[in-house]
Amino acid sequence: MNSEVDFVNNMGTNTIVVFFFLVSFCDFKISVGQSNVCQTPENTTGQCVIIENCPTLYSLVQKKPIPQHTTAYLRRAHCGFTGSQPNVCCPITTKNPIG
Repeated sequence: MNSEVDFVNNMGTNTIVVFFFLVSFCDFKISVGQSNVCQTPENTTGQCVIIENCPTLYSLVQKKPIPQHTTAYLRRAHCGFTGSQPNVCCPITTKNPIG
């Protein structure tokens, strides 16, 4: 009878350990997925987004030909890829209410 109780107790402990492991893994995946904060070339806080979602930097690639200093700036702003699309560190702007 004691061996059955020990088995149930050990199973409960193992279940708890597995549960906490899964919770920590899920929490890690969520935080990694949301960590898109980055540092812009001007050392300000930005958000790593697809370049099309950053009007400030996307406007730079719309002007042809792209000057060499602009290309260098965009390379410094690069912070990864979403699929094959480049991400850039887009400056976070705050809008002050008028009044």
